[in-house]
Amino acid sequence: MRVSDAVGTFAMVFILPDDINITSGSPRHHRSFLDIYLSQLSHKYLLDLMEYQRVLKQRNALLRKLKSGEENIRHLDSWDESLIGPAMRIMAVRAAFMEEIGPNISEISSKLLGSSETVSVSYQPRLPITDFTELKAALDVFKLERSRTYGLDQLSAARIEI
Repeated sequence: MRVSDAVGTFAMVFILPDDINITSGSPRHHRSFLDIYLSQLSHKYLLDLMEYQRVLKQRNALLRKLKSGEENIRHLDSWDESLIGPAMRIMAVRAAFMEEIGPNISEISSKLLGSSETVSVSYQPRLPITDFTELKAALDVFKLERSRTYGLDQLSAARIEI
């Protein structure tokens, strides 16, 4: 039996004093907490997350090779295409979850803090994507952002249909 097969059998999330990063830490800590929780709720989410991490690791290795001149930029497009599917499904689940729990968090916080103060939560992905089902449009945005960030693949960025 693989560990991923057991995840979600007994859903539990521990929040310890060291977990203050959930609220005050970097976005990486927020995503990690969400990933642990959502992986227990959905085996499909866990599989998408594992696929995303596998492809991202290989894509990052390619980026390192590109930087040192060992690889050709043409290979990056295929890794981006492999990455975008699981990435979009992960973002869609995160967005839906945050939308679902947002009103509850606001209600509970107003009861705890008094009606003058409320806490709200939202999901704001780094890329400006609102429709998580439009893979081609998301891939185009991803490639454009990649070219702006890394100065890579100007030809792919220029091919984006507007």
